[in-house]
Amino acid sequence: MDRATALARLAELRPRGFADGIRTQGTGTTPGGTEVDPRPTFGLGLAAGVDADDFRIAIRVQDKKLLGGARVASVVEAVGGEADIDFVGLLQPFIDPATPSPTQRARPLVPGASISLATDTGAGTLGCFVRDDGATYLLSNSHILTSHGTAALQASVLQPATYDGGKRTTDHVATLTRAVAMDITQFNVADCAIAEIDTSSTAVLTEIPGVGQPSTSSLQAELGMRVIKRGRTSNVTLGAVTAISLNLKFAWPQGAMELIDLIEITADSGTADFAGRGDSGALILSETDLCPVALLIGGGTASNGQVVVYATPIATVLGELNVSLL
Repeated sequence: MDRATALARLAELRPRGFADGIRTQGTGTTPGGTEVDPRPTFGLGLAAGVDADDFRIAIRVQDKKLLGGARVASVVEAVGGEADIDFVGLLQPFIDPATPSPTQRARPLVPGASISLATDTGAGTLGCFVRDDGATYLLSNSHILTSHGTAALQASVLQPATYDGGKRTTDHVATLTRAVAMDITQFNVADCAIAEIDTSSTAVLTEIPGVGQPSTSSLQAELGMRVIKRGRTSNVTLGAVTAISLNLKFAWPQGAMELIDLIEITADSGTADFAGRGDSGALILSETDLCPVALLIGGGTASNGQVVVYATPIATVLGELNVSLL
């Protein structure tokens, strides 16, 4: 299928919840009549076809019971077999690593560094720096900077994270300023938040160690695009965009949290995974010109055992927070 046809088929195949929000392939209603399904189901997006201008419908299954079942088969039949199917499970935010990794206190602050709330015991990643009305902020995920929506504004952000030895008395670098609210009863467009840096006492360096100086112009993800990132746990890694426009669910303390318009990224075959726990919040850039592409959220494990990573387009993140790249 060409791109226009594939997008049209995608719109036809995905059911819509309230407020015209595209939801995963689930059913059920809340007492108020809103379409919600808390179970892992399967999501649809676009994947590359055989040729450069050929596209398939990406089917990412989140419940193994659905593999080979009638619901998935009906989608495959509807698109004449032009489908790319994989099992990814219920996705996990990449926070709170299970094992330590080499992280250090970074002054000036740099992208890819370990951060957390002063009250958290986990760790995430400082994605990059943004600005609004002359103020400078660090950008990361909402699930890191708000502890899954439980922290109040003005909460203290540490670098390094508490998990990596950060202490409120010596390692406070920013205060939580703004976050995109997330809700398990509806679709969510971005998992992102910012914290204002006191630049009179804490300097910042926008160049990403091991990667280079990022562009201040963002770029839209395309299938096959080569990308690079620096994260708290896996450091600098390379990968490629393998699907776009996906809607999938993440495991959140409040329940299964659905995000839409996700970008899927997979590392090269035979290499280390593109990301791991603790890399949540990392900025993903195009490999060739270092244009910001997306903000990493988390991922799952595909049927071949390789970690697949999911991220929100950076243009969406910047628009939701009303900030610009620094």
